This record gives sequence, C-alpha cells and structure tokens, in this order.
Amino acid sequence: MVDHRPSSRRPPSSWKEDPVPHVLLVLLLVLIVLIGVSIWRAFAGLAPQVAAALVAGITTVLASVLTPVVSKQWERRRQVQQEQREHKLRLYKEFLEFWLRVVVGDKTGVAEVSEKETLDFQTTFTQKLILWGADDVVRKCAQFAKSFASSETQPTHAQPEQLERFGELLAAVRLDVGHKNQDLEPADLLALLVTHSDIRPHLAQPG
Repeated sequence: MVDHRPSSRRPPSSWKEDPVPHVLLVLLLVLIVLIGVSIWRAFAGLAPQVAAALVAGITTVLASVLTPVVSKQWERRRQVQQEQREHKLRLYKEFLEFWLRVVVGDKTGVAEVSEKETLDFQTTFTQKLILWGADDVVRKCAQFAKSFASSETQPTHAQPEQLERFGELLAAVRLDVGHKNQDLEPADLLALLVTHSDIRPHLAQPG
C-alpha cells in the first residue's frame, strides 16, 4: 500500500520564468533616477515655477513614449499566455479522456482501448506535450511512463508505484491549469477511481 504523500503544491514562481517584464521595470527605474538627477542638477538654479513646468513637460513626454511600449509588451505576454492555456486545456482533456477510458472503461461499458489506439495516442500526445506541456507536467509524465516501461504490468492492473506516479501527474496537471491543490494530495485524486477494483487496494490512506 502506498503511503507516500509528496507535496503537490505549486512552487513559488521565479522571475527566471519570464524575466522580460522585470528587466524592463529595472531599466525604467534606472532611467527615471538618472533623468531625475540630471534635472535636479540642471534646474537647481532656476526659479521654482520654471523648474516645475519643465519637469512636468519632460514627465509627460516620457510617459507618452514609454506607456505604449510597456502596454504592448504586457499585451503580447497576455496573448501568448492565453494561447498556451487553450492548447494546454485541450491537451490535458485528451489525456484524461484516454486514461479514464483505459482505467475504468471496461467497468462502464465503453469499448476497451486497442493497442493501435494506444500507440496513436502516445505518438500524438507526446508531440503536443513537448510543445505545450508545463515543465512539471512533462517531468511527471515521463516518470509515469517510466514506471510502466520498467514493468510488464498492464495499466488496468497498476502497481502502487505506478498509481503514485499517476496521482502526481494528475496533481501537476491541476496546478498547471490554475488550481492551487490546497490540502489536496495525489491520493485524493486517485480516490476518484475507487470504483475500479484493481486500484482500490493500492490507494494511499490518509496519514
């Protein structure tokens, strides 16, 4: 019986995932500081009213130049993220539909997955996973596939290690589509498959 309960929570995001906005922000701050120092030195001897008018004019010019650039960059980033999300949702939906059919299809009257269907799915899914899958999902999927490659066990007669890897993969998928998985462990996701007699005995029990 598997009783390992690895954390399925999303690790803290890092600026390395998308450094462009952060670099732009730093450059913008440095530019503002340099301009501010230069203005202070240049206008130190001017009358307060004149200096204030010049500063306001320069600020307006800078805002009109930088605002469209920054806005365009953020809009482009948002569009890319939206496109990636749409591809991911379709990819993960196909994955879940296939594996639920493999695991519980024979219990629900659905035709069993043939060897040709399995090979076709593996080919197309792998291509899409490499393109659109999140890093952790790709990693967990590789671990899941490896657990079967090292065993002659069929998916419908999975061993504890294989079930554990499958649960971790499901948790990674949920994280990638935006869920927090708060107080939700891989075993909880596997528990949704308790109707399958070969899986029930291997489900992790709450610690």
